[in-house]
Amino acid sequence: LTSEFRRAERYAAPLSLLLVDLDRFRSLNETFGHQWGDHLLQESARGLRSLLREIDMVARFGGEEFAVLLPETDAAAALSVATRVRAMIETVPARLSETPGAAAWEAELKPRLTASIGVASCPHEGTATRGQLLAAAESALRRAKDEGRNRAVLFSSQPEVSGDAAGRQSISGTGAAKPGDDPAGESAFCFGQPTR
Repeated sequence: LTSEFRRAERYAAPLSLLLVDLDRFRSLNETFGHQWGDHLLQESARGLRSLLREIDMVARFGGEEFAVLLPETDAAAALSVATRVRAMIETVPARLSETPGAAAWEAELKPRLTASIGVASCPHEGTATRGQLLAAAESALRRAKDEGRNRAVLFSSQPEVSGDAAGRQSISGTGAAKPGDDPAGESAFCFGQPTR
């Protein structure tokens, strides 16, 4: 993070950070066992790498979290990537169906494996240091979880009004993308050749 942040500053290039949290992972781990939890993490990591460019970096960041660093990627493109990552996480159980003993497990787990994602970018007001960039992504991740999980939320230092499906409004400091949304448009970001 430090070297990429310095490079972004030096060349005035955008840099984005995604914090990807597998929703209710601890509960799934306890219900289905640590071996299945390991399979979920491994397949999630493989799926992340397959979506990213060679210059992007992914690392495990805590028990059920991944950090994804996207050099030369602005906020709109990062939110588009996050939306695709969220959709990919939902497919992990189907990709694990070849694992011995997965049939009963997959039937129960498939609808429940989702991800909440916090997105932060620089240059942006409120992300002037690498610590602020990380704090902004953590703030956006908290909001994604608070708003019901299974969504990507973009950090914003400016309050904005957003509504939910019932028409209720709230004021917050981040913008949210809900399942199915791709506010940047499908063509806003080219992933290049997937790496495996």
